[in-house]
Amino acid sequence: MEALAVQVTRVGEDGVAVGVAMHHVVGDGRAYWSFVKAWAEICRTGGLEARAWQLVDRDVVRDSLELSKFFFESLTSQATKRSPPPPPDTPPAMRKTFVLSRPCIQQLKQTAVANFQKTHHPLDWVSSFEAVCAHAWVCATRAWRVPARTSTVFNFTVDCRSLLHPALPETYFGNALKPCFVEAEACELLRDDGFARACAALHGRVRGAMEGNPISDWRLGDASLVGVHVVSSPKFRSYDVDFGWGRPRWIEFVPLVPNAAGTMVVAEARDDEGGFQVTMVLAQAHMDEFSVLFMGGA
Repeated sequence: MEALAVQVTRVGEDGVAVGVAMHHVVGDGRAYWSFVKAWAEICRTGGLEARAWQLVDRDVVRDSLELSKFFFESLTSQATKRSPPPPPDTPPAMRKTFVLSRPCIQQLKQTAVANFQKTHHPLDWVSSFEAVCAHAWVCATRAWRVPARTSTVFNFTVDCRSLLHPALPETYFGNALKPCFVEAEACELLRDDGFARACAALHGRVRGAMEGNPISDWRLGDASLVGVHVVSSPKFRSYDVDFGWGRPRWIEFVPLVPNAAGTMVVAEARDDEGGFQVTMVLAQAHMDEFSVLFMGGA
C-alpha cells in the first residue's frame, strides 16, 4: 500500500501539471491540503513558517469508543475480500465539473428560505454549502428517476478537530472526520418545495453535528441506499497553493472512488470569491439531465 504518490508533468513550453494522491489512512482532506501547501511554501520560499508545521501524534486523540479498533477490523476484513465485479449492465460513470457563481448560489439560498417559510417553520438562513448540496441532491434524484417511495441519502463529513473534548490542535495531521447522513424519500425531494426541504434537512443535520460529543452517534451509512456522497470543502482554499509560479490555472479533483456514481467534490471557485467548483460523478445517461437541471436551476 502506497501512502503517497506524486507525478509532475511538463505541459507545453511553460506549463506544469502536479498530481498528488494520498492514502486516506494517512490523513483527511484538511491534512492533505496542509501537506500540499507546506510543500508549495518550501518550494516558493525555501523554508516553512512555524505556523504551518503539522502535528503527527495520534496520542492526542482520546478514543473513548475504540473507533480505532473498529476501523482496524473493518480495514482488515476488506483487505481479505475481493470486491465483486460490477454487474455487466452497469453503465460506465463519467466525471464533469461545474462552476457556480456567487450570485447563483445567493439565489439558491434566497429561494430555499422563501419557499420554506411559505409552508413550514421559519428557516431564516442556510449556508452556501447546504444550498449547493441540496440542489445537487434534488437534481441527482430527478436524473436517476428514483421511485417516489424509495429512500435516498446525502452523505457528508464534519471536521471534528475543534469539536472533540479536549479539542485537537488545528494543525493535527491525520483523520478527524465524522460521517453524517441525511435521508429522505424521493417523493419529498421531488415536490415543488423539495429543494427547500432538502436545505432544511441538511441545515438541521449540520447544526446537530456541531453540538455535543461528535463521536457519540458515530456510525457507517447504509451502502444500499441511492444518494450523493460529498467530499472535500471550499474551506480548504485549494487555489491558494503557490509553488512559486502563481495560483493554479485549474485544479481537477478526482474522487476517492473515481467510478462511484453519486460522488460529488466541492471546492471554491478559482476566480469568483464565494463561488463553488463542483465535480460530479454519474453515468453518462444521467449526467446529461443532471447538467441541465443543475445549471438551469442555479
